[in-house]
Amino acid sequence: ALFRSKQCRYAIFGDMSILKRYFADTPDDNATRMAARLGKPPSTISRIVTGARRPSFKLAMAIEKATGGKVTAMALLTECHELEAAA
Repeated sequence: ALFRSKQCRYAIFGDMSILKRYFADTPDDNATRMAARLGKPPSTISRIVTGARRPSFKLAMAIEKATGGKVTAMALLTECHELEAAA
């Protein structure tokens, strides 16, 4: 498997994941709104933001589409993979 666990601890952008940075920079969007657009529970998006969960490829692609490409699937998946590989 590409990932060892479902969790990912973020260190890129200091203590912010790329998705957390997106929400900080986009005040008219948040985890609850994004979750509604994606048909997911808000807790799913919140866990990705905090690093308690890594997104599946399908969800990462949906997040990329929901953010208009500002958060790419590759960035979400690479961010998690690089940090797990370094652990």
